[in-house]
Amino acid sequence: TKFASGRDKVGRIEAISVETGRTVFTYENRASNYSPVLATGGGLLFNGGMDRYLRALDADNGQVLWGNAASANGTANCSSPLEWRGHVFSASGYGTGGALVKLSGGRTGVTAALVYQTKDMKSHHGGMVIDGDHLYGTDEGVLKCLDVATGQRRLLFSVAAAAQLPFACR
Repeated sequence: TKFASGRDKVGRIEAISVETGRTVFTYENRASNYSPVLATGGGLLFNGGMDRYLRALDADNGQVLWGNAASANGTANCSSPLEWRGHVFSASGYGTGGALVKLSGGRTGVTAALVYQTKDMKSHHGGMVIDGDHLYGTDEGVLKCLDVATGQRRLLFSVAAAAQLPFACR
């Protein structure tokens, strides 16, 4: 990998103040970011990268509070992580699947305990939603519904292509 002179990182997240337009913090990583950023009301930012990690950052200063490789791959982590009742579900394609972690602690330190990993939600390019206790998404061309708490498959629908799922209704 070639970098600009004096640079050695390609993954970057910048927090910019709405009031002033100034940069609040910059988080940089040697690996590219390949997932959208999930911002929570509790002051956490979640992002996945090409280094096979999903990270939790402090929204005030960009400090890494936690990282987990249970649901990331080295090709592309394009799905948005989803927050559900103090947990985060994340998934990626390329045979990886998804994982649910339970978060504990606060902004001075976050711990995450793996609840489960599943091969039943290999979400390649996003398209996952949570409705109540159900997680809907595409798994390599198949629309599936999982119980969020357990990862158990609830419904299975065949679809023609791994299209994005904008919203699911019960």
